[in-house]
Amino acid sequence: MFLRWIYIFRQRFFLAFVNLRLNSASELRLRAGCVERRLGGVWTDAGLSLADIAHVAYLDPLRLPPGTEPGLEAHRAHDPPPMTFSNSTHACEVRVDMETGHVAIDRYLVVEDCGTVYNPAIVRGQQQGAIAMGISGALLEEVIYDETARIAPAVLPTISWPRRSKFPRSR
Repeated sequence: MFLRWIYIFRQRFFLAFVNLRLNSASELRLRAGCVERRLGGVWTDAGLSLADIAHVAYLDPLRLPPGTEPGLEAHRAHDPPPMTFSNSTHACEVRVDMETGHVAIDRYLVVEDCGTVYNPAIVRGQQQGAIAMGISGALLEEVIYDETARIAPAVLPTISWPRRSKFPRSR
């Protein structure tokens, strides 16, 4: 996604340069704010800076190729398929006090395949949320049925809210 945006921006940027210097866009690169072109396999200064290209793109658009919109903006949106899933496996090691029924989680492991990770903090947050929901549902909530075998609605004071201290560190 991000690489596609960079590709679109690069095409727009070098299109303006190509029109100014008549080089192929594949023979150009931007380095330290200056445009370089490859001549005979060697990168040399092309004599234009990012500021020069931006000046033309925004303030002198008549120098752009016909049909090119002024500016250097590039916009791209990701439209995923209707249903996307990551796959994960969770395993935990627990101790159960046989007298009290108290469950202590000694170790919690998560293995996840979610494709390309652009932001590990988001993936970690999603994992921690899933762990909290799973442990809460399994150890802290009680489902009560009425006399007709329907689930009785929970009353707020009867819900045991999870605390960070209840959750193990996952790896």
